[in-house]
Amino acid sequence: MTWFFYSLTTSVLISVITVFSKVIITKHVNTPFVYIFAIGVIHILHHIFVLPWLIGADYPLVPSVIAFLSGVSMAVYVMIQFVAMKYFDMSRLVPVLTTYPIFVAILSQLFLGENIALFAWISILVAVGGAGLVSFGPSESGKGALTIPLTLSLLVASFFFALAQFLVKFISEDIDIWPQSLIRSFGEISVLGVLVFLPKVRSGFVDLITTPKSLSLYLFAEGFLAGITLICFYSAIYAADVYLVSAVLITRPLFVFVLGLIMSLPFFNVLSEGTRGKSLIYRLIGTVLTVLGVGGVILL
Repeated sequence: MTWFFYSLTTSVLISVITVFSKVIITKHVNTPFVYIFAIGVIHILHHIFVLPWLIGADYPLVPSVIAFLSGVSMAVYVMIQFVAMKYFDMSRLVPVLTTYPIFVAILSQLFLGENIALFAWISILVAVGGAGLVSFGPSESGKGALTIPLTLSLLVASFFFALAQFLVKFISEDIDIWPQSLIRSFGEISVLGVLVFLPKVRSGFVDLITTPKSLSLYLFAEGFLAGITLICFYSAIYAADVYLVSAVLITRPLFVFVLGLIMSLPFFNVLSEGTRGKSLIYRLIGTVLTVLGVGGVILL
């Protein structure tokens, strides 16, 4: 059950990183593109710590190209997620973003010839309904519900996240963990690095890394926590079937929901995630339905 420990740890850490990311994006940078670009930079720097496993490793051409494309897919997901996070509550966004196992099931049927049972399709409808309840329900934070175009964008992001994870597993027997991770990070920076040419991104990034409080939050979230998350995620993916890992990762909306509520309490007053009334009920029910629905798809 080692894979389960790594998967659950990954889910918890991603949820904590999500909270830190929300704080940094809303309070420490002038545009979310600064933080998105910074993520691409630090994901490259992570590999300084695994240089012994990178020097002299095998980098077969086809798996390397696939790893690069996995990084590109991940970059699309990151960009959509964090731009949306600037303007909307985490607890609205994450359930929609966590529908990615549904796309894995659909891709499996289309490209691998796997038949999906009726119960799985019912589970898909439950997950979509739960995500809609969270996304379009009432809000007390003043940020409002998600629009249909934005929700569709989040579903696109979820698809690219599913594709990225699927590709990681697809080549796991052809290339070692850290060479794959390095090439994948090159794929990410090939997309996220373009953001440096946008107005205010260069100056914003300089401000981020020269302001002690902002820098410490950034390094702790995307440096330390994300580094541990990377180790746990790859350890899980290489140890078990990807659908098993996905089954555990769907707990992320619950962790984000709880953390968002805690950080919105008057004692902390860091976020404003809607901690009472109809908003709380809608998000709680919707989050549970999303987790149950997605779980029904991938636990068949």
